[in-house]
Amino acid sequence: MNIQQKNQQGQNLIEIIIAIGLFLIVAAGSMMILVRYLDTFTATAELTQVKYIAQQGFEAVQSISYNSWLSLADGTSGINNSSGEWQLQAEPNLIKEKYTRSIIIAPVQRDGNCDLIESGGTPDPDTKMITVNVNWNSAKGAKTKFFSKLYARWYDPTTCSAAGEAGSLEIDVSNARIDATQKSLIGVMLHNNGTVPITIDKMTLTWTKPGEITYIKINTTNYWHATNGIGTPQGAQPSGTELDIVNFGLDAGQSYDVDAFRFNEKVDSSTFTITATMNDGSSVTEVTTPPFVP
Repeated sequence: MNIQQKNQQGQNLIEIIIAIGLFLIVAAGSMMILVRYLDTFTATAELTQVKYIAQQGFEAVQSISYNSWLSLADGTSGINNSSGEWQLQAEPNLIKEKYTRSIIIAPVQRDGNCDLIESGGTPDPDTKMITVNVNWNSAKGAKTKFFSKLYARWYDPTTCSAAGEAGSLEIDVSNARIDATQKSLIGVMLHNNGTVPITIDKMTLTWTKPGEITYIKINTTNYWHATNGIGTPQGAQPSGTELDIVNFGLDAGQSYDVDAFRFNEKVDSSTFTITATMNDGSSVTEVTTPPFVP
């Protein structure tokens, strides 16, 4: 074998080694992408299941409240429908041998104007804070998700808590989520459960991360916008600011999609409190910590 043939064989061997190296690099990168995709897919599937479990809990509590409001005793419970109707039970629910759901019922307080306050007010027998707590073990360890809603005895109130137009308005956050930009709360629905039209005059949002709200879009139309002269005050507003929106009317028995509560910074993992003040001054409040959509 001459020197030229030996050089050619050496060159071929080097090319083979380089090709194998490139293949291994590509294969490793593809494997990492696949693992990340599977992790994201699994996490999304788990959150979907958790949201369904929580929604079932809220629907069960709503059914119980309609049948017997006084049976909503404060404390932590599970639910069952072995009798054909939803009832509270002492033990939390174990679902699919993976998810544990607890229903937490807590009292709320109101001041002399019937506004919700954290302390120093009067307990409202017609309103309860319902929190559904779901625990599960994921591939990355134990996880917990809380979902909260205010429930009111609007159909037969004994205090001012459910009086007025607010008694017919439901702020439905069961499908609330953060969009892919992480800057919008979407999926909130407004339901008029009454028999006459009602009107939302103002909205107040609080959230637990930095940033300011920039617009509220309902049913494809902006009803408050920081820079377009729609509603007041103008300019991006911090958490807790009462926004005087363009009056939004809800026909009896109809539902409307809140396309977006938009913010100028990322608000994923925030807890949101949404208060709608009606044309007659009554108000309704809802609380949610929605999942993030990757």
